Amino acid sequence: MKKLVLLLFAIIAVSVNMDAQTAKGVIQGILLDSKSKQPVEYASVALIPQGTKTPVNGCNTEENGSFIITDVKPGIYTLQYSFVGYLTDNQKVTIASGNSKVNLGKVYLKPDSKLLKEVVVSEMRSQMSFEIDKRVFTIDQSIASTGGSATDVLTDIPSVEVNNEGSISLRGSESVTVWINGKASGLTSDNQGDILQQMPAESIEKSRL
Repeated sequence: MKKLVLLLFAIIAVSVNMDAQTAKGVIQGILLDSKSKQPVEYASVALIPQGTKTPVNGCNTEENGSFIITDVKPGIYTLQYSFVGYLTDNQKVTIASGNSKVNLGKVYLKPDSKLLKEVVVSEMRSQMSFEIDKRVFTIDQSIASTGGSATDVLTDIPSVEVNNEGSISLRGSESVTVWINGKASGLTSDNQGDILQQMPAESIEKSRL
């Protein structure tokens, strides 16, 4: 009878040790912005065993920044926190044998200053627009307007042709009248080439056809 009792005790002891070895731990905490102290929502929390680079478990933070990872085997791990706009951070965590619950409390993630710089979105207007009976070309955005003359600008406009003498034709017709600021300029086919060549392109804002 004494031997039987000892045998049962040994079985119970072995059973207890096995439970301790197979028991899994829990890791929890709250991830916050280090500057605003506000929760970092939906950030990634990866559990990486020591000596490896591959996560074996993990989760995403809740709306209040909280996270919890369950079924963690005993061992030494690295918790890796990452989210867009923040610097990735690592934290070592040890899960002891037995039912181990680790509460990390508040964990602060630093914003990435390189990604928080002001972003300016600019839009360039179209060079051509339409009025009731005209097409309007915005000249001040044209590359040809830089250091050129009025002749260079006109050459860059579709349907307008300027020959070597500076005479202007529109869709093949040389019956062209040049107006400046809404008034007839008085330019003729004899002098318009010389005058337009002397007129800086930078002084022209728009051209209407």
